[in-house]
Amino acid sequence: MLSSMSHFAFALLFLLQAKPLAALPLLQAPVSAEDLKAFSIFEQYSAAAYCPNNTEHADRKIRCDNESCPTVETAQTRTVLGLSEAGKSGVTGFLATDQTNNQIVLAFRGTDSYKNAMTDIDFFITNSSLCESCGVASGFSSAWNESRVLVMSILNQTKTKYPLSKIIVTGHSLGGALATLATAELRKNNVSVDMYTFGSPRVGNSAFANWMTSLPPSLGKSYRFTHMSDPVPQYPSTIIGYEHISPEYYISSPTNQTVKAADITELKSGESWSGNRQWFRMATADHGWYFGNITACSDGAAYPFPMGLGNLKGYGPGSIVTDSGWRSTDFTLPPDLNPSPGSVSTAPP
Repeated sequence: MLSSMSHFAFALLFLLQAKPLAALPLLQAPVSAEDLKAFSIFEQYSAAAYCPNNTEHADRKIRCDNESCPTVETAQTRTVLGLSEAGKSGVTGFLATDQTNNQIVLAFRGTDSYKNAMTDIDFFITNSSLCESCGVASGFSSAWNESRVLVMSILNQTKTKYPLSKIIVTGHSLGGALATLATAELRKNNVSVDMYTFGSPRVGNSAFANWMTSLPPSLGKSYRFTHMSDPVPQYPSTIIGYEHISPEYYISSPTNQTVKAADITELKSGESWSGNRQWFRMATADHGWYFGNITACSDGAAYPFPMGLGNLKGYGPGSIVTDSGWRSTDFTLPPDLNPSPGSVSTAPP
C-alpha cells in the first residue's frame, strides 16, 4: 500500500500541473453524426473488455451483461483471442472480428486488478525503439511486451483471413495506454490502424508524443478522448517528462448524460489548457463515463493510482490473484511461443 507521503507526492504532481482557473472558451470543431456513432461504438468495445465473457474465452459473440455495449451486441462479432489477467501485469482484453462493420477490433481493459495497479505506478520512463529519443512508461511498456508476441501473431493471421477488414485498436484507462503502444508498433510496421482511447493516461515523453502525432494519415487516425475532470489523463505528470499525443477529443457533457456532437471538441494540442487539463478539482466519476458507463462490467475499482486500491481484485489479506493467462482458439501459434504464466489453447481455422 502506498504511504501517506507517496499519496502526498502524487497529489502534489497533480496540483503543480493543474491550472486553477475557470474553464477556458473552446473552439468547436465539427463532429458529424457518423463520427458520433463511430465514437460510441468503439467506446462500447472498450466497455466490453471489462466483461469476463469476452476475455476469458475465445470463439464467442461479444456481449455485455450490464448493457454497456448494446450496439456492438447487434453486430456479427466473434472473439478470436481472449486475454485474462495474463502475465505479471494482468493484461486483459480481446481480439474480435466484426463482419457487420468489416473490421478487426483489438480492445484492452483498464485497471481492474492489483497487478494492473502495480503496472500503473511503474511510471519511470524507459527507452523505446519506436523512434529516436522515444521513452515510454516502464509499466505500460512491460505490460505490452508481455502480450505483444501473441497479440501480433493472432492479429496478423486474422488480417490474412480478412484482408479487407479495417484494424481498430481501443481501450479505456490502462487499456488506452496499451492500445496506444499496440497502435504505435503496428504503425511503425506500416500497418494502417485507427485508434480510439478513452481516459488514457500519458504514455510516453515528448519525443514519443511528437512521433505518434506526426505519423502520416495513411497509417490511420488517432482519437484520444477525455471527459470533463477525469483525473487519469493528468497522470503521469508532465513535470517528470510525460506528454500526451495529439489531438485530444474533449467531452464537456456531465457524467450520466448522453453525449451530443456539440459536446465534443477536437483540440489540436495534446496538452491544451482548454480540455481535460483545465480542471483543478478532479472527479473519478468522470473516468467511468464516456459515451456511456464504460466500466459497467467491472467488479473491481477500475481506477489506477493515485485513486486507491480499495476494491481492486486480488488485493488484501487472504486474497488470490489468478493467472488465468493466455487463451485463444481458431489459429495456430508459432511453435516457439510459450507465454508464461498461463496456458495457450488453439484450434485449426
